[in-house]
Amino acid sequence: MRKPITAADVAVQVERSRSDVWVPEGLALQKLPYTPAGITLAFDALNGLSLQEKRNDSALLPFGPFVADVVDGWVSVRPNTYDPGDDAPTQNVGPSLVETTVPVPVVPGMEVAMTGTVKVRRSGLVFKSSRNTTDFNDPVGVRATLFGLKTTVDGYGNTNAVAVRLAEVQTELQPVGSTSMTELVFPFGDPAAPSWATVPEDVDRVMFAVELMDLYRYAVTHFPASIPYRFTDTANRYVFRSPQIDSTTDNPIRLHLRDSANAYPTYPHPLSSTGYAFRDRARFENITPGVEITALAAPDGPAVTVSVYEWTTTRGALLATLEIPAGQKRTAPLDHTGAIDVVGTGTFYVESVLAPAYETSTVEQTRTTRYEYDTITPAVSSISTTLREADLSIALVRFVAGHIDTALPAGRRVRILSPGQQIVPIFTGTIRTRRRVNLPNRPTQLEVGIYDAWPRLSGEYPLMFDELHEYGPALHRLGEPVLIDGYDYTGPRGPMPDWATFNPSYRKDQLALVDSLIAARNTNNAYLFTDRRGRLNLTSTLPDSVALTASDMPADGDVSYSRQLEVSTDSASIVNVVTVDEHLIDRAEYLDRELSSQSAPQTSLREYPNGLARSISYRDPDSVDRYGPTEVRFPVIRGSGTLEDIEANNFGPPLQWWAQDILDVYAHERMEFTRFTIPIESAAQVPLVAALQPFDAVAVRHDGTAEVVRPRVVKHTITPLGWECELDMSVRRDQAFWLPPAPELPAPAADGDGYANFGPGIYDGGRPTDTGTGIIDGGDIGFVEPDPHPEWSLVDDFTRADQAELSDPWVRGAETANATIGIAAGAAVPAADNVRARYYHATSLGPFHRVEVQLGSYPEGSNAAGVLLRAASGLDAPGIIAYVTDTNWYVSYFGNGLNATLWASGPHTRAAGDVIRADIVWHHLTVSINGTVVHERFDLGPISFGEHVGLFARGPNTRIESWRAVALDRP
Repeated sequence: MRKPITAADVAVQVERSRSDVWVPEGLALQKLPYTPAGITLAFDALNGLSLQEKRNDSALLPFGPFVADVVDGWVSVRPNTYDPGDDAPTQNVGPSLVETTVPVPVVPGMEVAMTGTVKVRRSGLVFKSSRNTTDFNDPVGVRATLFGLKTTVDGYGNTNAVAVRLAEVQTELQPVGSTSMTELVFPFGDPAAPSWATVPEDVDRVMFAVELMDLYRYAVTHFPASIPYRFTDTANRYVFRSPQIDSTTDNPIRLHLRDSANAYPTYPHPLSSTGYAFRDRARFENITPGVEITALAAPDGPAVTVSVYEWTTTRGALLATLEIPAGQKRTAPLDHTGAIDVVGTGTFYVESVLAPAYETSTVEQTRTTRYEYDTITPAVSSISTTLREADLSIALVRFVAGHIDTALPAGRRVRILSPGQQIVPIFTGTIRTRRRVNLPNRPTQLEVGIYDAWPRLSGEYPLMFDELHEYGPALHRLGEPVLIDGYDYTGPRGPMPDWATFNPSYRKDQLALVDSLIAARNTNNAYLFTDRRGRLNLTSTLPDSVALTASDMPADGDVSYSRQLEVSTDSASIVNVVTVDEHLIDRAEYLDRELSSQSAPQTSLREYPNGLARSISYRDPDSVDRYGPTEVRFPVIRGSGTLEDIEANNFGPPLQWWAQDILDVYAHERMEFTRFTIPIESAAQVPLVAALQPFDAVAVRHDGTAEVVRPRVVKHTITPLGWECELDMSVRRDQAFWLPPAPELPAPAADGDGYANFGPGIYDGGRPTDTGTGIIDGGDIGFVEPDPHPEWSLVDDFTRADQAELSDPWVRGAETANATIGIAAGAAVPAADNVRARYYHATSLGPFHRVEVQLGSYPEGSNAAGVLLRAASGLDAPGIIAYVTDTNWYVSYFGNGLNATLWASGPHTRAAGDVIRADIVWHHLTVSINGTVVHERFDLGPISFGEHVGLFARGPNTRIESWRAVALDRP
């Protein structure tokens, strides 16, 4: 009888130590909407400027009782009561002529400036102060002010908006009665070189205003004042004018923003995985060996060469060179500790400088942290792990040894691995709960609760976005591994980015981050779950291949399920009313913002447009009539939140089609697989079942039928009696009510056909001597598995007729013509001294392999010979070379046609018969010469290598007598 797989077989590991591998600001993320590339905010219809009173629906500038016209490239504003045939009544204008409707978000330490030209008409009236008895016209002035805005909270919790003057200029407009237009240029500096003001602490918004004032009264009251304006058929009808931003007229009003000198701005870049990149950034710190730099050419620029150097207080040795063609990007690993200096031959961009994420039997490394683990399996009594879609995932592990208590404090990271040579995490998380269990006449037990990253999502985040990638900056601050559409946004833990950093689609105080993510998931028909490596996944796609086949016949799938298969139909699962709770910007409130006869800044103009929530329900009348109403509410997000879209009333189409898709599936009863249990019966099943996680495609064969399901919950229960895995496909009200089309399922095998995945139970489908995969012939229960360390499977001693170039199964790995290696007198001999002379074997051995060469006799100066590892197929594809010369050994990385980047070297006197061998298992590289290990590298990381091996040789006098390789089993 086969021994069951129990908790004692599973590797439970607890964090022993952790180290920081995060490169500060190593990932380019969106920061501020106007900061990238120093973009300036200009005076036009799309940038939130408003004149006095209510705005109207002008296509140019939506101003209130004023009407906007365009005259010779200037935006000109006049009262809408003006009639050129009659005198219009005198109107009070100001104090504020123009003012920011929506503030511009900033952060303390940024620098801001304002430049521009305006024309303001003199009032045309003669008036004098009541305090002045002489016939004297009070002078009229105009003032431009750049305000910083902040919010203060008193001891009672009351909030107050406070305006701080960052810069201002005042000019006399009217010394005497006149109706002429006067041009004013704000002397804040030339637009190409403005005078900058630093944003002080606590200020998170800036705005500007142009105001009128009675200078005589202002000297006494220090308040601007409205001015009576006279309009006649002979008077200039315009009050205020400013150049359009798209005209040839100079100097429209602009706000200028830039980051402080010690901050690194990010710029939009279409090739970046995050959408943003650092431009010409030179310094990166906390570099550890294996860190990868990804650089890009300018979006519309030429090819560029980017060189990476060591950096202390001066530039040191060259670490890597990236030749980046126009419109492309390149990645290179760095074997360095400390800081680096990055330079380019022209404008270049850096997407990221990140430590690689990988895992070995004792180490797990994320983008931020390297964890080293101790295995504490002997003390384990039972294990229960549950991965849930859109919910907290938790593992409960019970230990029987009393001394284990101190090794399991709260806050430690825990990893649960399946048994066997493969490293397959079942669950990864952090200890959050501890419970001692005392049972009569039995040892004291300790039960720990291991949680995933889900509790971190309960923090406040007052924003919603309509695109998944816009959550990158927020999820980057979780301090937990995070993937958005497969890209790693993991970052160090920190406060959520301020709301003013972005243009949100919706904003509301005290909103939880999880609520925002659920709404974005719904809007995009996306998915939200934590995987078995503890990574939060926000993704719009799911795996499109079948991960596992479960069958009621042992020989008809990867596993067989128990009798607990549940195929059901339940009216409780019916949804016939879909209520869509829309979250968007309140356009009406935005358009109704007004300037009154007050001084700037005015209270109604100090905040971003308000959020608006509204609901609409869609229903299936026939289902409602049959079963009664059963409603599910879905929060969704509409609109980009940009002021351009708000002005254009562009919030996208109603979501009727979205709701109808849900009703089409769930409004009526349907028979479906809802739950089943897999008992693990053999070691071959372990890695397949252990790797399951929410939304994996699982094929279920039952009674001659087959269906692909996607579990919402994956639960493992491992006790001294055995291991069971329960898959639950039923959907709850807070989960995703949509799935992609099921991947194609191979037809079940007929008697005599070959099986693609035959069952690992008592029937294995074939004898060792039979060809093909799984011939049905009664099985061969006594079959002995092959030796996990087979003899050399690929061998070439080159004992064949001389040929100018190695041919099949050898493939040249470099495009350069003189990189040829041929056969001469029974040895591999290069045609020239070319650094790219490398050949790979056509057979793909896989990521774990061993390869060695034996050198022949040679004259001095024959240059270099060695092995090729982890090579990708194709000309100038990446790989590793390990080789010797007359005086040294070398290990180098090359990729994408570049010359090799040296990883390590050391002294060695070459001799005929030298054997150079290299092994790769996981991310561990071992290089030996004549049986002595000369170099080990433990952190190759997920560099985009291939699975081929081969040889490398330089110099026409170099000889390689023999070559051989073998695929290694997973440890």
